[in-house]
Amino acid sequence: MYDYLDSGHMNRFKTSETDATSSTYYISHHAVIKPGSTTTRVRVVYDASAISTNGKSLNDQLYPGPKLQQDLPGIIIRFRLHKVVFTTDIKQMFRQIVVTSDHRSYQRLLFWFKPLIQCKLLRSQLSLLANVHQSFFFKDITPTGN
Repeated sequence: MYDYLDSGHMNRFKTSETDATSSTYYISHHAVIKPGSTTTRVRVVYDASAISTNGKSLNDQLYPGPKLQQDLPGIIIRFRLHKVVFTTDIKQMFRQIVVTSDHRSYQRLLFWFKPLIQCKLLRSQLSLLANVHQSFFFKDITPTGN
């Protein structure tokens, strides 16, 4: 969480800074620890599919867009047709999408910097990897290979 704050991807805020009549959503999150990892030992997982007090999740409220992923058997067959293949990963790809200030209230978090003592309100400036619609954003901006 400190990485998000230090890089400006999230900011702290007070409830007095927000409009009480606007809609909000607090995204549940937890840490995933990989002791053997040399690059990312701890990563944060966000769950926008968690049901809120109104009985709906953030993902329920978002338009998912069309299915973009190809079927796995087709991918595997094309993969095996080539002598040499490459794969790649874009580091923090989903953290490259800036969320407008009007929509940041839907990406709030509660985080305890000191367990059971100091709970802070955080608001994400960038898109979090938990949303159902995110892969749709990258369709037109990333190259596709056939």
